[in-house]
Amino acid sequence: NRVSGLRAMAKERTAMMDLTMVARSSKVSCAMGGMRTMSSSCVLRPSRGVELPSTSRTGATVSGRRTSSTFSAPTVRTRAWADTGLALSEMVRTEPANALSVPTWFVHTSSVWEWVVAMQLVACYARVSGEKAYYRLCYGMLPLHASSLCAVTYHFFYNAPELNSLVTLQAALTCVGNTTLLLAAYHIYNTEISGEASTASAADAEEVEEADEDGDNAGGLFFPSEVEVASFLRDRDAAVESALGFGLKAFAVCLSSALAVKYGSLLIPLPFHPSEAWAAAIIVAPTIVLGLDILRQDKLLAK
Repeated sequence: NRVSGLRAMAKERTAMMDLTMVARSSKVSCAMGGMRTMSSSCVLRPSRGVELPSTSRTGATVSGRRTSSTFSAPTVRTRAWADTGLALSEMVRTEPANALSVPTWFVHTSSVWEWVVAMQLVACYARVSGEKAYYRLCYGMLPLHASSLCAVTYHFFYNAPELNSLVTLQAALTCVGNTTLLLAAYHIYNTEISGEASTASAADAEEVEEADEDGDNAGGLFFPSEVEVASFLRDRDAAVESALGFGLKAFAVCLSSALAVKYGSLLIPLPFHPSEAWAAAIIVAPTIVLGLDILRQDKLLAK
C-alpha cells in the first residue's frame, strides 16, 4: 500500500510538472486586478492537447480540482473562452433601467453635431462673403450649443438626481441663446440696411460694376465659371461638397457617436458616480474649443 501510494504521488507530481511546462510554453495571461484567484483567472492557450499520466481510479487533482487523465485542446480552448468572457463581463457594467436606447442617443448626438455644423457653415459664409457681421451670429449660437451639451451630459449620468441643476441650466442657456441670436440677426439686418459692407464685399461689387460697364454682365447678373468659383473658394479656405457625401459622413459620425456614448460609458466608472465638476467640464470644454475656433476664423478675416 505504501509503494502504491508513493507511485500515485509521483504520478500526480509528474502531472503537475507537465501542466506547468505547458503553461510556460504557451502564453499564460493572468488578470491580477481582483479577478478572484490565480487558478480561475489564468487562461491557457496550448497549441496541442496535454497528455497527463493516468493515476489511480480517481485521477489527478490539480489546483484543488479533480481532472481527467487527458486534457484535449478543445477543452482547454473552451475554458479559455469562458474565462475571457467572464473577465469582459466583470469589466462591463450593467446599464440602469433609465438608460437611453441607441436611436434616442442618435437623436441627441445628431442635434449636437448639426448645430456645430451650422455654426461652421455660418463662419464659412462669413469668410467667403467677407461679411463680418455673420461671425456675431456664430457667437450668438454658442449658448444654445452649451444648452444641448447640458441635456447630453444629464443623460450621460443616467439622469442622476444630484445633477438636476443641469435641467435648469439648460433652460437658462436656451433663453440666453435665443436672445443672443435675436441680437445677432438684428445686427445683420442693420448692416444690410445701412449699406455697411466689408472690404471684400466692396471689392467684389466693384468688379461686378466694371464687368457691367464692359458689357460682360448680362442684365446686372454675374455668371462666373466653375474654375473661377473653385479658385474663389480655395482662396478663402472653402470647398464644395456633394449632398450625398455630406449626408453619409454626417450619418456615420452621429451613429458612431451614439454607440460610443451608450456602450463606451459602460467601461468607465464616471457615469455611475455623478459629479458636478465633471459635468461642468463636459459642458464648458467643448464650448470653449468651438468658441476659440470661431475667434481664430474671425481674426483671419480681419487680417
